[in-house]
Amino acid sequence: MCIRDSINMGGEHYGSNSSDLCDIVLVSGYFIFGPTAVTIFLIKTLLAYILSWFGATSTIHRWIWLRNFLFNLGTPLVAILAGLAVYGAAGGQYPLTGLNANQLLAAFLALVVYWMVIALLMLLWWFLLYRSRLLETTADVELNGNSQSNLDQVVLYRKSFIFLIAAYIPGVFGILAAVLYTRIGIWIYLFFFLGVFFVSLLARRMSFAMMTSQQKTRELDQLEQLGREIIAAPADASNLPTLLEQYLPGMLSYQQFSVRLFDGHSLLNLPQDRPVFDEQLWSYIQENPTPMESRPGEIPPWSQVMITDRIVIMPILSTAGQEPIGAICLVQEKYIFSEIYFDMKPILQVLAAQIASALHAA
Repeated sequence: MCIRDSINMGGEHYGSNSSDLCDIVLVSGYFIFGPTAVTIFLIKTLLAYILSWFGATSTIHRWIWLRNFLFNLGTPLVAILAGLAVYGAAGGQYPLTGLNANQLLAAFLALVVYWMVIALLMLLWWFLLYRSRLLETTADVELNGNSQSNLDQVVLYRKSFIFLIAAYIPGVFGILAAVLYTRIGIWIYLFFFLGVFFVSLLARRMSFAMMTSQQKTRELDQLEQLGREIIAAPADASNLPTLLEQYLPGMLSYQQFSVRLFDGHSLLNLPQDRPVFDEQLWSYIQENPTPMESRPGEIPPWSQVMITDRIVIMPILSTAGQEPIGAICLVQEKYIFSEIYFDMKPILQVLAAQIASALHAA
């Protein structure tokens, strides 16, 4: 069961971290069966990544899959073996049979070493990512003169690091689970994890509801500000593209975002260095002016090629006769380990109505 947390990645950019409570099961297994329980971790990791492989629909996604697989397999494995080595050196026994001071001290010491190794490896990994991203940004500035900072990477890594380390802390309850198994029996052990399952299920639902609420709040706030700016703007809608470029990045997450009128005039294309969408797409939308969405792995109706990212389309209808005058096209990158898809149609529908109103006034 997954727990998610929304994080501000700098400015108006937001993302999420996720973790689960499987560490409690794994920690209990280490203190019951010893090093042989490492196979539980290996099986769990392999199954998770084998299933996620089918979500890797492009070459870059497969490279990301391989990178994450090696990191998420190697980092905990090194930490587990280090913790078990310390546990044995401190006089720990398998299975953990009691809560006396010596055994508890050995168990807690093993967990501390386990967490510290994970923390150090994460810091090293994120430092390398940060250096790589910094070099890319520097090269972009030198080649293209683009001095705008993409994201505050230090803030991102710091918040992600705190969340992921905190996600390992519930593993301390694995000590209690191991004692329940050895002193009372497997049925109490299973009953304990049944409770953990329902708690994690509740936490998952609450975290998803919180993320949805935060996303909707950001959308409404930016929409309100955009609406006020449109009302106060000149009636000829000459600065509408500027207003859209100013408010949309803080309102929506996107890989590419385009607003185009069917008379050939483009109001917005973000990022500006991305090529505009194919004419075949706009022709299809003009002939079929209905909201639509295509997800990774699907073949959209305007093409014969399978897409690797999420595409959401919203037509812009005239205020007077509800005739199609343009469309909004949003592309979101497919993250192979993410299962969250916010419903983008309501916010795009309101945005399309605001654009149509501004054009009608002009």
